[in-house]
Formats: sequence, structure tokens, C-alpha cells
Amino acid sequence: MSNKADAANAAIALCLHSEHHWRGVGDLPRSTMRTFVLALFVSLCMGCHRSGTWNDSPKNWERAFGKKAPADIKITHSRYMRSPHSLMEFQYFFQIEPSEKFRQEFNANRTNKLESLTLNTNEMRLILSRDKPEWFIPKPLDRYDAWKGKDREYERFRVFIDRETGTMFMMDGM
Repeated sequence: MSNKADAANAAIALCLHSEHHWRGVGDLPRSTMRTFVLALFVSLCMGCHRSGTWNDSPKNWERAFGKKAPADIKITHSRYMRSPHSLMEFQYFFQIEPSEKFRQEFNANRTNKLESLTLNTNEMRLILSRDKPEWFIPKPLDRYDAWKGKDREYERFRVFIDRETGTMFMMDGM
């Protein structure tokens, strides 16, 4: 009697026995494999960006607008918040002291992207429901000229200009 035949039979029996209990990753059906790869990809992408809250960081303007702050403004205060979700969830607040040049450019271009904002009850709830910093629009709302984004891309963007000082407050979030 030869051991070779028994060894082959034992290997086949082991293969059949293990297949019955658990299938290897290579044995998964294509749909299950695709689901697994997609879930792995999504879970890896969820951590592809930095999240957190940055108060008065020199990089907040760049985080919010994707470019360096104009040289002709002074950023007095800022807050930028970004959630750790894979979806783009952010919120920012800025208090700036614009130069006369910046103010003129803003006034010349605001009608392209902004429209006057009526501060009704729903709008006030939107503004006050966010985690608004203490320094953001500290006076009663009737002391500001208010503007909002015109189109869907900027629907939550708001600008408040203090009528007395010219200080600008900007906020947005998604």
C-alpha cells in the first residue's frame, strides 16, 4: 500500500471539508467582492482630509476660499470647522476690516453673486442656530446691511456689514 494515494485523498478531503466551513476571499462571488472593495475604499476615504475646529488660524481663509487672504484686508477673527465625514461638511465665520479698495471691489461685484437679505424670523433662526462665535455680529441685526448668495452654490453664504464701522462679517456652511 502506497502513502501517495492516501496523501492525495487526504488533501482532497481536507479541501472539501474546509470549503464547507469557510470560503476564502478568492472564493467570494463577484458581487460580494465588489461590495467589500467599495466598503474598504469608502472607509479609507473618510479619513482623507483633516477635520476639526480652528479659531483665529492664519490658514482659515485658505481653508474656506481655497486661496490666500487678500493683502488689503485685516482678519480680526475667524473660525473654521470641518467634520470628519466623507461628505463635505464645513462651517466658517470671519470678521474682517476691509481696505477701501476691497470695499469698492466688493460693492462693484456683489450684484453678480449676492442679493440683499431681509432678516425675517426664519433667516434669524438660521443665523442664530449655527454655533456662532461671540464676536460674530455682536450688535443687533438691524445695525447691519445683510447679503446672501443668489444661486444654489452660495445659498448659505452670508455677509453682514456694520453700517457704523464698515466691519464685514462672513459666514457659510454646508
